[in-house]
Amino acid sequence: MGWPIGNTYTKGMKHTASAKAKMSEFHKARYKADPEIAKRHSARMKKMWRDPKYRAREMRKKRSPEFRAKISATSRGRKWKKEFRERMLAGLQKRWDDPKYVEKMKAHGRRLWRNPEYRAKMVESAKRMWKDPAFREKMKHADQSFRRTPEYKEKMSKATRKIWRNPEMRAKVSEAFKRNANGFMRESTLEGSVVNWWRRQGRITMKMHANFFVGAPDRIFLLPKGKCAFVEFKKPDGRGGLSKIQKHIHGLFRAVGHEVHVLHSGDDAKKLLGSLWKARR
Repeated sequence: MGWPIGNTYTKGMKHTASAKAKMSEFHKARYKADPEIAKRHSARMKKMWRDPKYRAREMRKKRSPEFRAKISATSRGRKWKKEFRERMLAGLQKRWDDPKYVEKMKAHGRRLWRNPEYRAKMVESAKRMWKDPAFREKMKHADQSFRRTPEYKEKMSKATRKIWRNPEMRAKVSEAFKRNANGFMRESTLEGSVVNWWRRQGRITMKMHANFFVGAPDRIFLLPKGKCAFVEFKKPDGRGGLSKIQKHIHGLFRAVGHEVHVLHSGDDAKKLLGSLWKARR
């Protein structure tokens, strides 16, 4: 006959590893022989965790440095057998396949993230870990090996198709991409897209190489009636402003009547150059 967890006779006692193992085996056999015992124990524990005082007391224990150090030491010292790992992974997979559990964890995560203290703590923890070269290298190889597996690729493919079958989600993602795409575009990519658009209409543009004229605008766009426009392309996110020499050279161009435009997006470039073309015709 064993002792129930929390019994008056065992509360506060320090058990040896062998005693704990024996008690664990005893309760496993007991639950397996009579599933009703496990259900009653589960119901009792759920009832206790619904008590705010009990929950607060237990959470204080689990958040204490001593408890965390104890769990960490136990985990590191435990021999993670293949069968045990597979059983743990199967249990986690079963949980995450349940839509109710997924929604519950999402709500919990959002609730935590709304707490500024928790958010700052997580950011600081992530920064500290990524400063460690060994951790970065480990995560790099782990991520690459994981993403190469056929199971991962198939799972992500199914998830993507499911998302894009939803018209609302498709519109939302498309709008977000349009809004943020410019922030990830290089100056050369921006310039290339505008040049291709201009040449498709049979118009002429020429590159001004900095090797021959330091500080000059990126391109000359030829306009009707002997006119032209000088254009300097800069990063769409607003970073990478004009250098001192560029500001000086642009000022010299404008002083003799030439137009120099600094553009940050393809839409603005097309709108401006299109209006200049029409105005000079």
